[in-house]
Amino acid sequence: MSYQVNTATGWDTEWFHELMKPRIKGSLKSQEVRKELANQGALPAFDNNYDWAMFCIAYCFAKDLIPHLETAPDAKGSEIPNFETCFQKEARLWLAYLSDALFELKQGKPCTRDDLYQFIQDLWHTGAVELEKRWYTYRKNNEHSELDAQKQFLEELAKLAQKHSNSRKKTAPSSLQNNDHSDHENSIVLDAEIVKKALERAKLAAEKVELIANGLRYGCFRVQLKQASDLDSNENKQKTLRSELNIADHALRVERNTSCGTLYTFDLKILRPRKEWRDFGKAEFQAALTQFQRKNEKLPVCIGIDEAGNAQFADLTDAPHCVVAGETKSGKSVFIRALLHSLCQLNSEKDVKLYILDPKRVDYQEFKRYPHLVGGNVITEIDEMVQTLHDLVDEMEERYSLLEAHHKNKVSDLADHARPPYCVVLVEEAGDLFDADKSAEEPLVRLAQKARAAGIHLIVATQRPDSATLSGRLRDNLNSKVALRVGKHQSSNIILGESGAEGLAGYGDHLIKWDGSETRFLHGYNI
Repeated sequence: MSYQVNTATGWDTEWFHELMKPRIKGSLKSQEVRKELANQGALPAFDNNYDWAMFCIAYCFAKDLIPHLETAPDAKGSEIPNFETCFQKEARLWLAYLSDALFELKQGKPCTRDDLYQFIQDLWHTGAVELEKRWYTYRKNNEHSELDAQKQFLEELAKLAQKHSNSRKKTAPSSLQNNDHSDHENSIVLDAEIVKKALERAKLAAEKVELIANGLRYGCFRVQLKQASDLDSNENKQKTLRSELNIADHALRVERNTSCGTLYTFDLKILRPRKEWRDFGKAEFQAALTQFQRKNEKLPVCIGIDEAGNAQFADLTDAPHCVVAGETKSGKSVFIRALLHSLCQLNSEKDVKLYILDPKRVDYQEFKRYPHLVGGNVITEIDEMVQTLHDLVDEMEERYSLLEAHHKNKVSDLADHARPPYCVVLVEEAGDLFDADKSAEEPLVRLAQKARAAGIHLIVATQRPDSATLSGRLRDNLNSKVALRVGKHQSSNIILGESGAEGLAGYGDHLIKWDGSETRFLHGYNI
């Protein structure tokens, strides 16, 4: 049966809605290309299947590939629940756009619904294949510099989008321009009934679904399934559920609720639309510090806010050393600044001295106003950074001699008159430091291994949580872990020892393990 419609009224009928229902299936090749280009840094990691599909389809239109489409060899790749999920708010516009191109390709012959969906599948497949070919052309032409290849590849895509920005109702180019996953936010308001139906479609039939709380950014739905499930640990089931809910990868968090005494109950935390978020800035941060009541903490610091809006604090001496990692724009530096501001405001300069080693030079100049900062300056030169680490090793050894003389095991056991101040050392962008001087790792590892009892505590930060930056010797001695958003689950595993950080929303959201404790999900203050 042909689906070509000649009247406007035909586009709002039961028949039209039937046209929208079939699942859109990609080829296995298109799925593999998506992973490959993201892993090689050619393109950002797309949050969901429909963004990747639209990107490939838009690329075909922008490159005039319609007459040269490659038939998708299979439909074993990623799936999208229906047409409207794939094309979002512009679904009707895209239907007209795709139909126009299909009718032109078929030279006016009647086209069936199957023809339309095969056309979409071929566009998705061809776009992926051609993007891969183009990327490898740049790789070959820049075999000594992958960074140059990435730059040229992305520049071509940007120029292509700009060139075609006024063509064919602007739909394809707008998709080419919107390839940064950090801009995708859940814009759908969900209720318990919608969630229950999505669970049923995902073959996770629910006995009961209720909205139990709206937190800072997430709505929390308590779900009692009809049978036991591994939903909290099964990524494939979560992927299917996200697809049925029509939300991005980072917009769903699943936690097993053990308080109900059943294997059937889960808390689904679903990201609300951005306009409904509650943001916590400088005023709320200062209020939290003012209201903090010290108990037995030796070096209290603020580590974020929970979903209920409660400030969370920890003792840095318990850490005793910390790694903080996250990709660009994840909120890593903002998190560290909040932690250090709380350190300086909750602790006297007589009790703690702060060292900041920052090769980027720009993020921590505001700390010059604190008397805690040693020398009153942020250390920005590589040679001076390395020397500072060696000096701290010497300081550590002197403190051990002091402990031995007083027959004590750690600095906190010393009497007030004999106790030196704690030292907190931030090493920002450790990867850049190691790239510039590989010898810097040795004193840093020695401090991580031995400095706890001497009252010296490290905060090691990086945008590159890989084995080259965080060697096993260093990583094993940084007991506390803070992971902001990263691009790959492998990066999350390096930081936390588990996946999860690749699914964070950004904006300062982080997973934290303090001195080996259970992983917690917190938000950051925007200061």
